[in-house]
Amino acid sequence: MSKMKLAFTPVAQLKPDSENEIWKIKVRVVRMWRFQNGVRVKPGYVGGIDLILLDGKGDRIQACIRGKLISKFEDDLGEGKCCILMNFKLSPNLGNYRGTPHSFKIFFTWSTHVKKNCEEIPNDSLRFNCISFDDLLLQKHDEKVFVYVIGEIVGPCDLKEITVRNTPCKILNLQLKDYGDSIINCVFWVKYAEEIHSYVQSSSGGAIVLLCSLMRINIYNGKLTIQSGKASTKLFINSDIAEINEFEEKCCIYAIICALKIEVPWWYLGCPGCAKKVNPYLNPETEEIEMDKFSCDGCETIVCSIKTRYQVHCKVLDHTGTTSFVMFDKEVSQLIHKSAYELLEQQVLFNSGNEFPRELLALEGREFVFTVNKPETSKNYTPSTFYTNIPATGHHFSNSTETTLSLVNDVFEESNNSISASTESTSTPTKKRASTLGIEDCVPQLSSKKLKGDVSLLAEEDGQLSLTKSKLKVGHVTKDDCAKPSSTKQRKAANLIPKKEKN
Repeated sequence: MSKMKLAFTPVAQLKPDSENEIWKIKVRVVRMWRFQNGVRVKPGYVGGIDLILLDGKGDRIQACIRGKLISKFEDDLGEGKCCILMNFKLSPNLGNYRGTPHSFKIFFTWSTHVKKNCEEIPNDSLRFNCISFDDLLLQKHDEKVFVYVIGEIVGPCDLKEITVRNTPCKILNLQLKDYGDSIINCVFWVKYAEEIHSYVQSSSGGAIVLLCSLMRINIYNGKLTIQSGKASTKLFINSDIAEINEFEEKCCIYAIICALKIEVPWWYLGCPGCAKKVNPYLNPETEEIEMDKFSCDGCETIVCSIKTRYQVHCKVLDHTGTTSFVMFDKEVSQLIHKSAYELLEQQVLFNSGNEFPRELLALEGREFVFTVNKPETSKNYTPSTFYTNIPATGHHFSNSTETTLSLVNDVFEESNNSISASTESTSTPTKKRASTLGIEDCVPQLSSKKLKGDVSLLAEEDGQLSLTKSKLKVGHVTKDDCAKPSSTKQRKAANLIPKKEKN
């Protein structure tokens, strides 16, 4: 009699078949929990073990081990472990609450065989199949199937005790916010309520990101909430896992620019390749600074052309508080429709080098959607400043802008280095204020002893700065020359200035 080796069956293709009732699958156990049957059971009683199994293609199926079979298979299984499972029973996946949307469910039998310590399956990144809040709120998901969700805790987190079936139990209501501004209401029971409340109470501050596995959907009077299961749910609170790290690194915030940090330079000289800041090149052999070269630590090379770029530091405010953001070249250029080089040239041309540009001051009081990118930091360090870009404008807070603006003076009334936001219309030019740092302070200081020959000047074409030799002597251009543009280039630059700024 010939022998035939049993082939692997993808989880998605598992279904009862009269011709083939023996299957073999290779899966990872992504969730494993014990459950009790009945309402009144003895302490420590275990009715069975449920598992969520994930194959290499990302498909899931629920499995169940009941009664006396628990002791036979439990030691061969564990969360995160990969195994080969053979000769099991398939039954319809019924019930009001199901672990997966698969049409069938696996039941272990006495003849089932588990082969542990098998080759790893590269599917660990698929273990959490988090659903978007928008799909939840639009009720696109089967409400009988458990869901995975991830979000930041933003709502109240008060622990209460209620009586259910004559038994006191703990309950916790809170709200989760996703990458954007979608919010869902959540209810956690008993041990889950106590776990979250304990973490929040002991937290020293900062965002709390919560990932919940296998939560139940509840829709009452058309309103959706998600609730923890009796035993299926597992919580990850600010855990060091890829999904939470990714959520922390990038999220969207609706906020208003309430202050600009005018004590910090708003521009820098950047590498045309990596955009990082460049430094004057010091020739180690001659011990002289070469005016036509710059060193870039990002590219680890010497560059001969540079670009003026924005780096605008600001304070932003939403209904939860304030934080510091940095907006860079692309975002600021889109907002004020002027490159950093054009704005810097304008400042120098009209002798406004010691003043913070009014075009940037006009951003105060304006509301944006910020996409926040968390800088790379050590595990236990929380950065005080975040890098942002602005995907959209014109969105509004859940509370009114007027209410938000009324908080600004309280937040910044003691700040001497920032500019308080104005409640006036953003179309009205903000009064100019003198910066504590001028353009001269931003340019690298060069030793006069090392300078030889002609003075080098910066010139820019198509946004790229290059260094060219000039016969001009220091002091050749006077203040009057700057105030009265004569060349075509100067007159063109003068048109960028509001009329009342012209002399």
